Amino acid sequence: MKKSKALTMFLLTVFLLVNIVIMPGSAEKTSISTLFNEKGGTEISAGEYLEIVDPGNFYNLTEEQKYQFYSMKVVVPDLSQDVGKDSSIIEIRESLGSRIEYAVHNHNGVTPALLGLDWLAYTETTAIFQDINVAAQLFYSDDENSWEEDDKESKSGSATSYVEISKYKFLPSTGYYKVVSTHWGHAPGGTAYLDTLTSNTLYYS
Repeated sequence: MKKSKALTMFLLTVFLLVNIVIMPGSAEKTSISTLFNEKGGTEISAGEYLEIVDPGNFYNLTEEQKYQFYSMKVVVPDLSQDVGKDSSIIEIRESLGSRIEYAVHNHNGVTPALLGLDWLAYTETTAIFQDINVAAQLFYSDDENSWEEDDKESKSGSATSYVEISKYKFLPSTGYYKVVSTHWGHAPGGTAYLDTLTSNTLYYS
């Protein structure tokens, strides 16, 4: 009986420790949908943004590289806006007076396909970059007011000039879809860059 009571107390102690140590961290974790729906259109640090949108690749950076992004600002994509921006070009000149200029071409989109949807996001640069990262989410809404994440993907490449995400959604639900993508990385000399894109809304039925 004493052994049984001791075991029960031990298990209860373990349960309480798990809730005290682990659960608070889980509860504080913000989802991508929550970030976009609640803070869309507001400005936050790029580091804080990447912690949520592309944590795996962001945490692999050195502390110095992370500091670059914490020092930058980004406007959180606003899913309520129907005006899409599905492409951009970033021009990077790494030193004052340098004649060398790099271009970063970013693009995303969602299109109807046989029995589904094709959606993609990619980055192409005019030189070999230290790293290129692309994180993209396919969002769904049945009324264009409240959006939820339907699918996501993240890819990265080192010493490359091209990274692409290309996916197919089979038999999606009737409703509205859009792609939000985050394009970030470091130029040959280490200069950090980041941009976000939101595709036009596509209605699927």
